Amino acid sequence: MRKLSVVVIVALLILVCGCVEIKETTLGYETNYPKADRFGFVCFDEVAIKDLNLGWVRPHPGPFVWEKLEPEEGEFDFSEADNVVKKAQEMGIEVLATIWPFADWDQEKWGDIDRFVEEVDFPDLSTSRYKPYDMQEYKEFVRKLVERYDGDGIDDMPGLEKPVKYWEVLNEPSTGVTNELKGENKAFFKGNADDYFEILKTTYEAIKEADPEAKVLNGGENSIPLEVETISI
Repeated sequence: MRKLSVVVIVALLILVCGCVEIKETTLGYETNYPKADRFGFVCFDEVAIKDLNLGWVRPHPGPFVWEKLEPEEGEFDFSEADNVVKKAQEMGIEVLATIWPFADWDQEKWGDIDRFVEEVDFPDLSTSRYKPYDMQEYKEFVRKLVERYDGDGIDDMPGLEKPVKYWEVLNEPSTGVTNELKGENKAFFKGNADDYFEILKTTYEAIKEADPEAKVLNGGENSIPLEVETISI
């Protein structure tokens, strides 16, 4: 019981604090307990996931980025996403996939509007992070993405045995607003609440059209405290 308690506490700390490197020799216990199906890891650290016997992985930012999967309009490359899904499949864990609606060839159609962020932390994402210019084109991309990993036998990834059924739409979309109030230009998304709602609605419709059984999650909220002056109106 003591060993199991240690495992649960460490798993909770990982979920709160993010990615923590854990070596196999660090925790002296055997993983002969049931898989922790309600716990997961925020990045793909195979050692930690196996050592803690976790049931989920949320690659972050992950391979499900419009720019990565469709680097040129109409030309798709699912190789990186396939490798992530195959790795999770081999480990017997579920994938919570985060969809990022950014592709440079689409974003550049917006012209010179305020859509860029500082290139920090996540170089895999475009620095232009406004909503898609062509929402219908984006919707087709999402349908194609979900169809590849839904496990219905139609246009599935070769060798798919463990479908992806949980899709998160962006991450911390409010960072564009909160960081702007702090005088910073670091954000996962540069739009406002209405812009995000449009993305969420469009993504939801596309996912459900491809896989009615899939679950759609809104982007997790950031917990950065704000210090703003009180303004009398």
